[in-house]
Amino acid sequence: MAIPKKLLVIAAEASGDELGAEFITEVRKLSPNIEIRGMGGPKMANAGVTSEVSIDGLSIFGIVEALKALKTAEEKAEEIAEYADYWEADTAVLIDSWGFSVRAGKALKKAIPNIRLIKMVGPQVWATRPERAKKLAKIFDELWCIHDFELPFYKDFDIKVSVIGNPALARVKATDVYDGSKRKYVGLLPGSRNSEITKLLPNMLEAAKKLNQVTRLPFLLVVANGKEKLIDDIINQSGLADTKWLFKVDETIKEASFLQMRAAIACSGTVTTELAVASVPMVMGYRLDSISYFIAKTFLLKTKYVNIINVEMDAEIIPELLQGEFYPDNILWHLVKLLKDVKLRNKQLMYQNLALKKMGLGSQPAAEVAARLLINQ
Repeated sequence: MAIPKKLLVIAAEASGDELGAEFITEVRKLSPNIEIRGMGGPKMANAGVTSEVSIDGLSIFGIVEALKALKTAEEKAEEIAEYADYWEADTAVLIDSWGFSVRAGKALKKAIPNIRLIKMVGPQVWATRPERAKKLAKIFDELWCIHDFELPFYKDFDIKVSVIGNPALARVKATDVYDGSKRKYVGLLPGSRNSEITKLLPNMLEAAKKLNQVTRLPFLLVVANGKEKLIDDIINQSGLADTKWLFKVDETIKEASFLQMRAAIACSGTVTTELAVASVPMVMGYRLDSISYFIAKTFLLKTKYVNIINVEMDAEIIPELLQGEFYPDNILWHLVKLLKDVKLRNKQLMYQNLALKKMGLGSQPAAEVAARLLINQ
């Protein structure tokens, strides 16, 4: 297959934007003559690819949110397809964001039937909705997934599937050293979507306030790009605006901040893998709207666990506080145990490291593997 001349990279939310920026950088190293345009966020823009279509309104999670955003997703899918046709793109890589990627993929194929269409990061067919494998294979020419255990789900379908590895494994300097005397802070990582932050951060802050009253430990709150005002509003509503023990950290330096964390409270997602790479013991939480959670728990979820570390080890290594379990006193109870119980903390760190090794820690970075797949090296 010929090396692309005009590559379109599409990432509709923060995790995809970060991987998109890494991928673009690696592609340019290998083949600087490829012209790249795209649809993404600030990290792709910093990598030199400004968004041709705004991604506002596409960073959503949960069935109710998805239904509300359906019209927006369809309109933006048509808009990026029209742009791709005008620009004469010959290859498109769509990252993460299942709901939007399906719509954009269909629109791109309709507008440019011969376009090489690649899905980077597949849907979690191993956890929910295995039928999405068939749907994906009908739309895309290739899939670059991040786990070996995804491969069997696609073996019966006509699609080329490759494994690039987990992108989070290369973002943080790996360390299996935990020195509580040098790690002074507790981390607060409420996510990057508005719904995550509004549902999780108030309870995180209340738990942090109670813990500080007892231990005097300071806290580092990692602020996702573009979420500064939302987070400031929640801090103000929590009555913690003038506190001396809560420090906000820009996500551009989150990797360095991880190495300062004695423990962390984290939103479920990629960041938990990044924390594990930095040897941070943690408590994980998540909340959906009640309808989405009921449907997911009753009909969709095929695994016992939500967190990928726990899925990999088939055990609850990282405490999962979901829905009503994610309340301040329960967060506090689990966090205090991690901070005070050396054996419990060391056990979590040991199994986190084992899971990371199974996931490919130390292998070639996912973005680099993907760039080589693009140009068939």
